[in-house]
Amino acid sequence: MSENFRDARRQLECLLGAGTIGDISLPYGWIGLFEAFAIYMKALSQEVRSGVSIQQIKEKYGTLRIYCYAPDEVFDLVGAAELASNAVCGICGHAGCMRESGWIGVRCDIHAQDQPGRSRRVAASTRQTELAVQMLRDVWGQELGREGLEAIARIHIVPI
Repeated sequence: MSENFRDARRQLECLLGAGTIGDISLPYGWIGLFEAFAIYMKALSQEVRSGVSIQQIKEKYGTLRIYCYAPDEVFDLVGAAELASNAVCGICGHAGCMRESGWIGVRCDIHAQDQPGRSRRVAASTRQTELAVQMLRDVWGQELGREGLEAIARIHIVPI
């Protein structure tokens, strides 16, 4: 487990309180996304954060899943992190897209092993989409670059 991951988990535990975070099992490439999620959680009011209990954070069907009990204000943030994971390589954290080779996962062109990328339909609110793009800017730097923009474009967002 990397030091960045441990720091982000400690930061989240300090914000939410001891015993409010369950199992976290993420691919290495999503550590930056997890750090961004922790920073966004810090920006929420103490009143909102006090109602959050995270049972599990993991990869499922190729994307991030955050299972939690939380006030409504937190679910846009959870949805944004899950949405952003559709564009982040689980191995290295660079821009990627959904690929399938027996297992489904988000991979960049380098780690794709010649697997063709595919689009994925994802239901998301406008607020979740805006937060997801901002999270990706935080993970990859303010300039998303061509690869980042292409990765985001491969996610077909269905407004909810």
